[in-house]
Amino acid sequence: MKKWTLRGLTGAYVAFVATVCGAAELMTDFAYGINVTVNANQLYEFELTDTIYRYVRHERLADLRIFDAHGNTVPYNIIHPAATVTTTVRREEALVLFPVKNTEADLQQDLDVRIERNTKGIIVNVKNDERADGKSPLTYYIADMGENADATVRSLLFDWQHGQQAVANVIIFTSGNLRDWRPIGSGPVFHLLQNNHLFAHNQITVNGISRYLKIMSNDESEIVLNCVKAVYETRNHEDTPYQWTTVEPTIIKNNLFRYTLATGFPVHALTITPRSDNTIQHLMVRSGPNTETMSPQYAGNIFRLKVGDKVYQPDTIVLRQVFHHPVWEIEVLRANKPNIEPPVLMMGWRPQRVRFLSSDAGSYTVAIGSASVTHFGPQIPEAIRADHSSAISIALTNDIVPLSGEEAIKTRAPVPYKKYFLWLVLIAVLLVMSYMSARLVRHMRQPGHDDQ
Repeated sequence: MKKWTLRGLTGAYVAFVATVCGAAELMTDFAYGINVTVNANQLYEFELTDTIYRYVRHERLADLRIFDAHGNTVPYNIIHPAATVTTTVRREEALVLFPVKNTEADLQQDLDVRIERNTKGIIVNVKNDERADGKSPLTYYIADMGENADATVRSLLFDWQHGQQAVANVIIFTSGNLRDWRPIGSGPVFHLLQNNHLFAHNQITVNGISRYLKIMSNDESEIVLNCVKAVYETRNHEDTPYQWTTVEPTIIKNNLFRYTLATGFPVHALTITPRSDNTIQHLMVRSGPNTETMSPQYAGNIFRLKVGDKVYQPDTIVLRQVFHHPVWEIEVLRANKPNIEPPVLMMGWRPQRVRFLSSDAGSYTVAIGSASVTHFGPQIPEAIRADHSSAISIALTNDIVPLSGEEAIKTRAPVPYKKYFLWLVLIAVLLVMSYMSARLVRHMRQPGHDDQ
């Protein structure tokens, strides 16, 4: 008796799918394809490229198939990346600041100050360099994070003394021993009143914080701090780097800019930046499956500030979930400049992956884009997926070959079945009435019938 192995069952299953489902779709049902050469009875895996997203027409990638050399579909699975951010726990804690006047200009060396600590080792006083005359241009702020210094401190919030039009450039250093300092963050904070509208930004991202902080202005000016708060955030998220795609607006209407993406494109994050230097804009970002059903995704300030030879831009906007919306909209509600240009919009995305089972060795075609194919094809069974715990990774090229071309992705007008049915009923009623009228006329013409 022949013993069936799981590998043999894999080949049998693929052959069965090819026989039963192969005629369900044809390659001519799809617009374009990408060819790839594989071996027999293997599990393969590839990342979806922006070229594939450009041509698929269904948000869930239903119009994607893999055909073998004989034109039969083979079983496959779509693997989705993890959610962008699953949990975020946030708290803010005010830091105790000690201002220091120092004559030394080397920012990453030991400070010439006297430190007083309490019994727990926490800094309670900092005495300035006796050589400083009180007019030194360098003002530091020292903060002792104590036992609360950990990697969950994502940023610092600044409350500072300013006028109506103020921009300060801040740099932050950290140290574990008050001697060896390293920079962990820098950027602008600003408070600008323009046309009775306030533009404010007071948060700077930090990375890799240690126990002690040194905070100071990053230029010739001096910044006077009222309070600094450490922002603690705990995030569970996918660490795979984003791929970035720049999107240009398709519709510009005054201060409203509309961007169109390919259907199914997985957007995890955004970067939005003004096109001109020293520009601040307060905006609203919306997205949706169409222009009638849009939902807000972000509201806040974006900026592009040039301080010296450095240009500062806002941090990446991480969305609360992955969105596949094809329509995105940016409305600039107010700006510090009269002429509003469309912002530069970049989409951060992590591609989905596709696994498929090959049957025979040869050239296979990844077919994409169809208005008529709206359901998923044959899936790989769990038993076979368990046998192939590690798939062979292959990279798709961007060499697109036409199958049926643009005709396959054109949305065809739906067949008006209801209209046809009503016409059929009307014609049937007319035929019945004509038949009854003819019978009535014949009956009236029979001999002996009362002509009245």
